[in-house]
Amino acid sequence: MWQLYQRLLDPIPRGIKIQTAILGASWSYVEAEGFVGVASTNSEASVGKRFPNWIGADLRDLAEQITSWNFQEASLGLAAINAWYHHPTQLNSPKNMKEGTFLRDENAFDAYDSLTSGKKVAFIGHFQHLENYLKNTASSIVLERKPQHGDYPDSACEYLLPEQDYIFITGCTLINKTLPRLLQLSKKGIVVLTGPSTPMTYKLFEFGVQECSGFVVTEPSKTMQVIAQGSHKGLFQYGQKKRYVASPFA
Repeated sequence: MWQLYQRLLDPIPRGIKIQTAILGASWSYVEAEGFVGVASTNSEASVGKRFPNWIGADLRDLAEQITSWNFQEASLGLAAINAWYHHPTQLNSPKNMKEGTFLRDENAFDAYDSLTSGKKVAFIGHFQHLENYLKNTASSIVLERKPQHGDYPDSACEYLLPEQDYIFITGCTLINKTLPRLLQLSKKGIVVLTGPSTPMTYKLFEFGVQECSGFVVTEPSKTMQVIAQGSHKGLFQYGQKKRYVASPFA
């Protein structure tokens, strides 16, 4: 079950030192010698944190906390992973260019409006304003760990995901360790991993993801400020949404 995580960690070198690590109310932020990444903050109570301070530590060491069962630690770990993969040298690497295609910036749900017409669609996570998207599906279900009215509990994934044509999964599932199993259950469908927590890398294509729809920070200082202030929506003013699609699927 750890293979996906190990593949994400493999290329991250040692020797890159962290200047900033913020565990915000909504988002986690990591900056290390020009590498900047964000991820959603999962604040669910769990086992205690092992490392209270990451300033001056190694980016690789923090990235490895993605495997922590303290989800706050894992949130910072995913932000560190994204800091590596969202640097221009990685986004534009020859391997990334060979395995996938970057498409114009747009909301992934808008991009799939026509493709999902008449199809069965599942959303892992209750995305904001979901009612405005993908209106012509044959069926549309939401699976959520904390269900709202009309949602299915996440335990229904075992029964419902194998029946779906399209599955949109929040990148936050990397933090709570549910993504590997969700991908196993979704093998018959088209999987889009989406949200600012999503690493933009072809390595996810190896595990059944067809598209990474994520977010890349372009103004680090302002991003850091809005995250420290606890803002949720403010983040999106200081970066770019990006869609990265596996080449055979593009």
